[in-house]
Amino acid sequence: MVFLSCCNKNFDCSYTIWHNVRNMLIEATFEYIQIHFGISDYEEGTFEYNSMCSLKQYIEEIEYNGNKLLFNLNKYSSEFPEFNNLLIQFGVGGLCALCNKSDNQAFYSVGNSYDICQLIKIVKPFLLKDRKNLDAQENWLYNCINNISIIFEESVEKKEFVRIC
Repeated sequence: MVFLSCCNKNFDCSYTIWHNVRNMLIEATFEYIQIHFGISDYEEGTFEYNSMCSLKQYIEEIEYNGNKLLFNLNKYSSEFPEFNNLLIQFGVGGLCALCNKSDNQAFYSVGNSYDICQLIKIVKPFLLKDRKNLDAQENWLYNCINNISIIFEESVEKKEFVRIC
């Protein structure tokens, strides 16, 4: 069981659900980046171009490695530090903050919480899988993301860590 706690706000779920939450946020983030920024608008030879090539490669890997996304993101962001900077540039740096933490006995800082709140605001529309039926099973994360977001909002508001137990 994963238990997130900040002040008097709590959220808990199974490890499997938490893993799925983070994987779905990874997918939504890269869908957002592809749609809003494209991946071919950068000049060759610049930092941005090289990073975008890395990002394009990562997005292509997502399509093939569906159930290994979280592991791949953690490995990728540690091997290519400029990848984290690129996510920050796109306003979704909270993705690494969310995913690069232990599932127990760890903390999200207030800064992590702020970045995660911004991430959730940006990618929430991309969590909606069935637009015709909001109650559809595949929209489960879209429908419950606010319950997760409340913990991180509390952290920012009260300037307290989020404990991961």
